[in-house]
Amino acid sequence: MARRTKMAGLIGAALLAAGCREAMSPERRAPGAPLLDVAAASGIALDQHNSASGEHGTLLTKGFNPTNPQLGDAIVATFFWRSSTTTNIIDSVVDRQSNLTRIGNTYHLVRFINAGGVSMATYVATNVQNFPSPNQDTGGLLVVQAFLSESVSDGGLIFSAFSGVQADFFQALGDSRSASGVSTTQTQTVAHPGPITVNGGALAFGVTLSIPSASVGMFPQAEAFQRIEGTSDVMMAVETDYALPDATRPVDPQWTWFYDSQTSGCSPSTPCT
Repeated sequence: MARRTKMAGLIGAALLAAGCREAMSPERRAPGAPLLDVAAASGIALDQHNSASGEHGTLLTKGFNPTNPQLGDAIVATFFWRSSTTTNIIDSVVDRQSNLTRIGNTYHLVRFINAGGVSMATYVATNVQNFPSPNQDTGGLLVVQAFLSESVSDGGLIFSAFSGVQADFFQALGDSRSASGVSTTQTQTVAHPGPITVNGGALAFGVTLSIPSASVGMFPQAEAFQRIEGTSDVMMAVETDYALPDATRPVDPQWTWFYDSQTSGCSPSTPCT
């Protein structure tokens, strides 16, 4: 029976009001993910996004074409790659302009997960600066890239920018959940990292990865999540989604992946090659 590996990550964010941090609820575990809070009366909003897949070597890179995000945005970037190494091989995440001018925003690792020969790592930078605004036609597109300590045969990245986010990353730290697993179902399986509590008006960000990517499709559970971006190659498929709950409550994203029953699969004991 075909085996499929599923990976899912949820990065949650809760509102900080007037500089006061609410006590962590019992559901909150694994601290170290971004708590992205409203920094302006307009609240958090999705700005720009992009993705790339099928990359290889020691550099994973992509620009915010066709236009840059706004100055002051928060950028959430997830990198994914195939490797026999089970630890995070990203040496650094940096940004530059497309004309090769280094920008210098700081990207913090907030979640890493590995299963079935595939790794996925999410980084966040808040209050990004030092690049041309979207209204300036300078040819200096913002590019995000990860330098790897070893060469990979297949990889990519998927990223998005949000406006209205707390500028200080460390004041904005919050909770995250992630999970991975293998399904013996030939037709479909559910990626389900588990719930976290998110305050009203705050950002809940989710990312899911499936190997192999020869699936008919997938959809998120009806949890008020909206699709941001998706990308895939012959071996992996990735999607990001987000939600802005109108009241404080747990969010519990689930993605159902549908597979071609004739496609051979991968597992932690039998990685894709």
